[in-house]
Amino acid sequence: MRKQTKLVAVLSATALFAIGASMTSFAATAHWEQEGEDWVYLDKDGDKVTDTWKKNGSHWFYLDSDGYMAKDTIIISGSNDDKYYVDANGAKVTNTWVSVDNADDHECSDQEDLTTLWYFFGSDGKAKKADASKKVFTGIPHGENMDKKDTFAFDEDGHMLTGWQDIELNSGKEYRYYFGSENEGWAYLGWQYLEKPEYDNFDDVNPFEDEAWFWFGTNGRAAQGTTKYINGEYYTFGASGAMNSKWISGTPGVSEVTATTAPGTAAHAFYTDSIGHRRTGWLYTWAPEDTDKEYNQYWYYLSNKGEAFNDDAKDTVVWAWDSDAGKYTEAKDYSGAKAVSVFKEDLFGDGTDAENVAAKVIKNKTFLFDDNGRMVTGLVQIEGGTGEFDDKEKIQRHVNRVGGKALIEGIYYFSTDDGSQEGAMATGKVTVSDEGDKYTYYFGKDGKAYTNTLIKGAIYGPDGKRIEAQYGSKYELVHVDAIYDADEVVKNADGSSARKLVKGLENGGLVVVNSNGTVKRNASKVEIDGVKYKVVDYKATPILE
Repeated sequence: MRKQTKLVAVLSATALFAIGASMTSFAATAHWEQEGEDWVYLDKDGDKVTDTWKKNGSHWFYLDSDGYMAKDTIIISGSNDDKYYVDANGAKVTNTWVSVDNADDHECSDQEDLTTLWYFFGSDGKAKKADASKKVFTGIPHGENMDKKDTFAFDEDGHMLTGWQDIELNSGKEYRYYFGSENEGWAYLGWQYLEKPEYDNFDDVNPFEDEAWFWFGTNGRAAQGTTKYINGEYYTFGASGAMNSKWISGTPGVSEVTATTAPGTAAHAFYTDSIGHRRTGWLYTWAPEDTDKEYNQYWYYLSNKGEAFNDDAKDTVVWAWDSDAGKYTEAKDYSGAKAVSVFKEDLFGDGTDAENVAAKVIKNKTFLFDDNGRMVTGLVQIEGGTGEFDDKEKIQRHVNRVGGKALIEGIYYFSTDDGSQEGAMATGKVTVSDEGDKYTYYFGKDGKAYTNTLIKGAIYGPDGKRIEAQYGSKYELVHVDAIYDADEVVKNADGSSARKLVKGLENGGLVVVNSNGTVKRNASKVEIDGVKYKVVDYKATPILE
């Protein structure tokens, strides 16, 4: 910034003119008098006036301890040791910036790295300086034509502050500002990409980078330890004021946030990208705990507030059988139910066999997320947890509905295919690969796999897999439990629905299947491993000869 040194010269010329026009008119009274190149002020007795201000015309002049008019120097005067500046012609300046070398009498030890120190002398001629009531000053003019007004800060000696400054206001609260270089000094506003303060811990941002993004309000104060809604987006700032650029936990919205941690139960998390604002919708990125971004990436789904969707036990829904209504209803007066768990061997390659999960419907498709917000893919087993039930023991099953779809206990498949459908819950017939082996499942409209069920000419066993002849055999004899017909239901006396057992397999038995999983319904003779069988209503019995 160019301070107004030119203005000093203008004022000085005016003052000189005023002195020259009037100083010869004094006689036999207190008056100005010239001694060589200096001016003095004599009282009515003809003695020099010292250590005081005298006015001539519209300008004030200072007489030093020897009685000579001071020129081009800083004057310390008054009970508060206020500072003033008189120009080369001795006139006190107002609304003027003045610079001095940071040496000798003007040396500032707190800013010893500065070669130049700046003062601003206000409308009363006093240098702005910090005191108990005020440390930051607004509306200070500057610029080529003094046409700009900004916020500046000064120390107790009147030196303009620069760079990073933590200033405790009279409210007792400390705020962080950035006042630019030694030839600027005004408080930066809005977004600024700056070198980090040397005296701070930057655990909330990349410690290997020397610079970071900061945001300053219209009062010049940096956003610190808070979340701000700026131009339609949420941004979060650490205690240092640096914009967060990774996972954090806290409460969505404009509020204070906690330290940078992985989100957990009842915690909210969001990710800020290189642009800084909270991400929404789908996001493929590293896990919160992977600060070095060295391991696998996962899919996350973030709300319009940046909250990562995850399992939250407080939202778990407990379902109870309502005998009057003949259906399951949400039990609002039960407590202690645990979140639903998903079981899959080494689900994420980290040795974990069970995870709490939550299902969510996104654009008419159902997705599953664990308690860290990671999208779950593959074949999973949903199993209800135990809870604290009432003495009637009405609780029949548990589901997890955390802001989304309720899943009852059973087997589900969430697609592992790349593309837009990755992670979506499957329905219908699906072939699943596992270490080179392929298995066929059939999932209902609710996503739950059929088990011990006959559907479209094939039987799906207790694990949901289609029963097939193995190892290249044309036919295979398999023992099954009681099998239900997917297309047949019956009504109970109370009006509820129940699945109907397949005729002939009400109590299970032997069935004949081929390599495509087709089960024989009736056959007069089928030979398997040298033994002949007769099949009636799916049930195979040996033919005794």
